[in-house]
Amino acid sequence: MSTTTAELAYEDQVRRRMIDAIRRFGCWCTYVFGDDMPCDCHECAALGPAQPDPGDPEGSGDHPAFCYTTGLHGIGHPEFIVHALDQEASARVLNEATHMVLHGRDFTPGEQLTVGGLVVTVEAVPNPGDIFFVATTSTSDRRRPPSPGSS
Repeated sequence: MSTTTAELAYEDQVRRRMIDAIRRFGCWCTYVFGDDMPCDCHECAALGPAQPDPGDPEGSGDHPAFCYTTGLHGIGHPEFIVHALDQEASARVLNEATHMVLHGRDFTPGEQLTVGGLVVTVEAVPNPGDIFFVATTSTSDRRRPPSPGSS
């Protein structure tokens, strides 16, 4: 399947928005809907149901939503990821954690803290490159509306 000019233009616009958000707020948050995708907008309805995940041959349906940051690596900090939260809570947690990092806060694996009104546990991810490679390839059929990081 080839990419149309309109699709390329859209991708360029999203990239520009992403870069602008990283410069202004420190990160860009990308939300990946889980199996229980609540969106019933016209665009998502037109796409139809998500295709089966080839990484889940038994079809367990155990795919919680997750959200991750892009941009923190630019200041030498690992990216953040949260899972099983709705879009609003995910953005609130990630944006507050990013704000903390930008103001000099260091996190330690195993540490529990309140971020975005929720108690979270900091965990080190041993293979972040593998996780994001799988996330972007196996969920390519899912709806992933980008949401800019905002304070």
